[in-house]
Amino acid sequence: MTLVLDEEAVRRLLTPELAFEAARLAFAQLGSGQAVSPPRSRIQAGGATLNTLSATSAALGVTGTKSYAVVRTDVTRGAGFGLLLFDTGTGALTAVLEADTLGNLRTAAATAVATCALARPGSATLTVVGTGWVAQAQVRALLSAMPSLTEVLVVGRRRERAERFCDGLADVPGVIARTVPDAAEAVGSADVVVTATGSSTPVLRGAWLRAGTHVNAVGSNYATKRELDDDAIRAADRIVVDTLATARLECGDLLLAESGWPADVTALGDVVVGRSPARQDEQEITLFESQGIGILDVVTAHLVVSRALAEG
Repeated sequence: MTLVLDEEAVRRLLTPELAFEAARLAFAQLGSGQAVSPPRSRIQAGGATLNTLSATSAALGVTGTKSYAVVRTDVTRGAGFGLLLFDTGTGALTAVLEADTLGNLRTAAATAVATCALARPGSATLTVVGTGWVAQAQVRALLSAMPSLTEVLVVGRRRERAERFCDGLADVPGVIARTVPDAAEAVGSADVVVTATGSSTPVLRGAWLRAGTHVNAVGSNYATKRELDDDAIRAADRIVVDTLATARLECGDLLLAESGWPADVTALGDVVVGRSPARQDEQEITLFESQGIGILDVVTAHLVVSRALAEG
């Protein structure tokens, strides 16, 4: 029998803590060779693009695929993201999930896993550039995973949206959120930075970064889009990506850099399992480029389905 979970069920079952557990497990499996996660497939027809991400986890005995349609430049949130989960032992279709919330929370969890590995211990100030749904999930995932973060600086194009963003964090104990109109000031004050925008031109400049900052670039998931300028790429002492194969196709920040593809780029799975080093000293500027990969969807869906079955 196939289990069907709609958005409401996924929202109830998938906490930031469970998403973090899933993301860390997914990257560990990639790093240890227990999972396969090829780059996203895109099929275009007229004004629509069908995106498909697939992956297999040998360790969990599951394989799956997530598909979603983009019409023009808009993704309709709450409809259009679907995930199929299969048992690799029997081939049975074990679950079908609406995957809008799942996709957003697994992306945020990947950022949290990377930040825990690459940010300075005791990091206290988080700056977020962007005020949309993705940015909100990013901040909540980081606050959940890193209790040392107690200040959130919000940069947005529209002040009223930035203020609503801050108001939305009022339920997080011990955290002060405020808007900062000047992006240079907000980034220069940060220990951790997240860029989560739809911009095709840089929203963060390397000249703003101070030594020891960790940057998560989340919006540059298309070869023609970028959020970081050339100086920011050059300033990074350590660059980590979801997977090298995906980044080579989709990471506009690196693909469009004037100096070309950086000499040393590391996969996050290798960092998680200890094959590649994380932060080496407090002065390093570190960068995580997130494009989103299928194994995050598959492992997260597996844990959500397991929780659903456990709860009856």
